[in-house]
Amino acid sequence: MNCKRQPPPGAQHLATDTAGDLRLYQHVFAQNPDGMLIIEGHQFVVCNQAAADLLGYDGAEALLGRTPEALSPICQPDGHSSAKRAREVVARAREHGSQRFEWQHLKANGDPIWVEVRLTTLDRDGPPAILVVWRDISRRKALEAEARAAHASLEAIVDHTPVGLLFLDGERRILHCNPAFLRMTGYREEEVLGRTTAFLYTSHAVYEATGEAVYPVLREGHTSEIEREFVRANGEVITVSLLGRPLDPGALSQGFVWVVQDISERKALQAALEREATFDQLTGALNRRRTEQALSREMERSNRHGTALSVALLDIDHFKAVNDRFGHAVGDEVLSDLVQRCIASLRATDLIGRWGGEEFLLVLPDTGQDSALQLAERLRQRISEGRTSTGQRVTASFGVAVYQPGESLAPLLKRADDALYRAKDRGRNRVEHQPAGG
Repeated sequence: MNCKRQPPPGAQHLATDTAGDLRLYQHVFAQNPDGMLIIEGHQFVVCNQAAADLLGYDGAEALLGRTPEALSPICQPDGHSSAKRAREVVARAREHGSQRFEWQHLKANGDPIWVEVRLTTLDRDGPPAILVVWRDISRRKALEAEARAAHASLEAIVDHTPVGLLFLDGERRILHCNPAFLRMTGYREEEVLGRTTAFLYTSHAVYEATGEAVYPVLREGHTSEIEREFVRANGEVITVSLLGRPLDPGALSQGFVWVVQDISERKALQAALEREATFDQLTGALNRRRTEQALSREMERSNRHGTALSVALLDIDHFKAVNDRFGHAVGDEVLSDLVQRCIASLRATDLIGRWGGEEFLLVLPDTGQDSALQLAERLRQRISEGRTSTGQRVTASFGVAVYQPGESLAPLLKRADDALYRAKDRGRNRVEHQPAGG
C-alpha cells in the first residue's frame, strides 16, 4: 500500500491557474503604458520600464531603492515639502486603501513633470506594499496654466479697461460687471449682481423697448449699437453708449456682453456746438443760415401740400442812435428783449431768426396774408410797450410778404424787404405788405 499523501482533487489544476495568473499580471505590469511601481516601506522595490521612460531614465533599476521625494523637487508647487507630503499620502493610502492626487516629479535631467498618482494597497502575504501608478498629465497642466494665464489677462483687461463692461445672462440679469461700470453708475457690486438691467433705465417701458430694438440685431449675430439714458445710484441721469454682442447668436439664452460708455460730456458738447451752429448767441434767435434752411423747408412743404406761408422782416427803429447814445450794452439789451417779446407771442410752429444787425426774419407756416398782418401788428405793439434800462422806448417796422407757389427764396425776401423799407419811409413803427408783382 502506498502511504504517500496524495494531493486533493483539483490541486494541480489550481497551481497551474495561479502560475498563469502571475505571468498575466507580470505582463500587464511590464507592458502598461502608465508608470507602475511598488512601494515597500517607503522605497520603490519594483518598477516597470514605462515609469523609467516617464522620468527619462535608461532602465527601471535606476528607480529601485529610491523614495518618492528623492525623485521630486524639495517643495511641491503649492509650497509644501515633498518629503512630508509624500509620507502623508502614503500613510493615508495604507489607512484608507487608496489615494489619488497630482504630483510634480523631477526627470533625470532635472526638468519638472506633472503626474497623476494613484496609490492602492496590495493585499498579499509578506511586507505591506502599495501599488503606485503614474500617468503623465504635463500637457493637461500646461493647458490649464495657459488657460489660467489667459483668464488672468482677461480679468486684468476687464478690471482696468476705462469703459464699463456688463456680462448678462439670457434673461438680461447681471452676472459680472467691471469696476469702470460701478464707478460710472455709482452702484456697489452687491447691489447689481443678479438683477436685470431694468433698474438702470429711466422707465420700465424704455427697458422693454430697448430689448425689442436690440434682440433682432443680436439674433443675426450683429453688434448692437444704441444710446440710452441710465439712472445712477444717486438719481443722476447720464447718457450712455451701449455696444452689445451675444455669446451665441443662435442661442441668445447663453447671454450677452455689453460695453457701456458714459457719453454725457460728449453729448453736452455736441448740444452746445449744435446750439452755437443753430442759434444767435446774443438773442437766442436762429442764426441766418439755419433761418434760411428752415424757410426753404417750409417753402417745399407749401409747394407739396398747398399750404399758406408768409414771412415778415422786422427792423428796430433808430437802433444806431440807441447804440451811439447809450452804448453797445444797452443795444444788446434791446435786441435780446425784442426777441423774447416776439417768441412770447409766436406759435410753436413759427420761427424767428436774426437776419443781420438789428434785422430779424419771421417764418410763419400755415399763415396767409391777413393772419400775417395781424400777427405782425400784435408784435409791433408788444415791442413798443418795452423800455430799455435807461427808460428809452423801442419800436420796430415790419415788412410782410406771402409766399407764392413755385417762387424762389430771393424774390420772396425781396418783397418782404421792399415792404419793410416802405414802412420806414412812411414814418417807422408800422407794418407794410408787399403783394406779388407789386
